[in-house]
Amino acid sequence: MFRFTVLNDLNEVAISVRGFLAWIRANPKEVSKEFWELGCDREQNFYGTVDEVLEKVPPSMDPNNEVTDGDFWDLALAVSLLKTLQGILDYALETNQRVVCEHWGGFESGSAGAGTSASLEIAAPASTDSELLTPSPQLAAIVGEQRLRRTEIVSKLWAYVKANGLRDSTTPRMINADARLLPIFGKAQVSMFELAAILGNHVR
Repeated sequence: MFRFTVLNDLNEVAISVRGFLAWIRANPKEVSKEFWELGCDREQNFYGTVDEVLEKVPPSMDPNNEVTDGDFWDLALAVSLLKTLQGILDYALETNQRVVCEHWGGFESGSAGAGTSASLEIAAPASTDSELLTPSPQLAAIVGEQRLRRTEIVSKLWAYVKANGLRDSTTPRMINADARLLPIFGKAQVSMFELAAILGNHVR
């Protein structure tokens, strides 16, 4: 079984990946609860801290063989994959490409030993990247009323969040709504991973 997913809104995905890596660094205790082990390198030298994993683990398209000697999901493997995805997204954004994910195996069944995997490749430029969108009145109060590309809208929104100190100091992946953002978010706080869906309701 094969499935293909074209990643649109690459800037939003890239921001989410960088934000999640930053959250990992800022919340080592929470991260440690999610993984049985931090992982080890190819020589079976085990990492002692989350910071050590973030600093030493490189990106790789084949991390099970090139990065870690472990046979199960650990932080080293997760960080390598995140760094790889970040590099692919940054390259795609710089060269106006799109990213296509190819999935194979039993993703729907979730059965053990199904042989699931995923590969990424750079494909032809995505036509949606240049599509101009009209922001809703609520969103226009922040990004302006002119028609903009989705990546431009996201950049302006993040600039507003940063300028007004709206990232939560305790949980950086969360964004606190002020009077302007509340009509857009619909609640007092949202995760950065929710932004794509929220913005989709405020452009046409």
